[in-house]
Amino acid sequence: STTKYRRPLRAVFLNQFEGRFTRYPRAKIYKAPPPGEFGAPNELLGEADIEIADGAFGHGGERNVFAMRFVTRTTFTKVTADSRGRQQRDVEFEAKPGEQWVVKEDKHARVNDSFEIETHDKSLVCQVTAGNLAQNFNAATAQLGGDIPRLKYLEAFLITTEIPSKRILFTERRLEADFQKWNTNNGIVLRAERPLGSGDGSSDEGRIRTEHVPQAFSHWTLADNENGVDYEDSDGRARRGRLLVCDIQG
Repeated sequence: STTKYRRPLRAVFLNQFEGRFTRYPRAKIYKAPPPGEFGAPNELLGEADIEIADGAFGHGGERNVFAMRFVTRTTFTKVTADSRGRQQRDVEFEAKPGEQWVVKEDKHARVNDSFEIETHDKSLVCQVTAGNLAQNFNAATAQLGGDIPRLKYLEAFLITTEIPSKRILFTERRLEADFQKWNTNNGIVLRAERPLGSGDGSSDEGRIRTEHVPQAFSHWTLADNENGVDYEDSDGRARRGRLLVCDIQG
């Protein structure tokens, strides 16, 4: 929004102190709203002690990225009933000490807590919705046969801290892989020479290449809801629109 760009940037150490961590006790962990429920609030899972690097190791157009880790094994469960009415515990969140996570923080100074939480909530519901669409896309492409790469989105959460400082953060597990941006919000398609199969790709003529799949997925998400989808905006007003997943990277 234009409000965002009128706000000053946060002061942050970039590519400094990445290996120095500060502990944040009793950080609150929230799960994303269900897929497609853009006006729904997040859900508190529980609290955990975490450690966040003092310096950011990267940044994007919107957020700075810091390394994060859980101090102890952290598990949150939910009691549900099976088909016979018997209670069972389902694991909703699990993290182990030593696992590498990242937290992403708005690059701009906070307007207020509700504004920043709403911004992260939109990112969370977008990611969980894209993940749900990716599962449907994988099921559709599996029927075509062949060795077509599958898509998967990382599960993301919201974290808020109070001590030693108040922070509102988007978090997910750290992805250790060669980074590639496949398309953008502005309609740009980026090509990469990463062919399906082995070798230099010379024998892949006419075959589906890895770089084709993200573009096919973007088109498929729009075609899959050609009749529109109903949703509520952040003000609780009923809306109807179409979904398109873009700005794919990973």
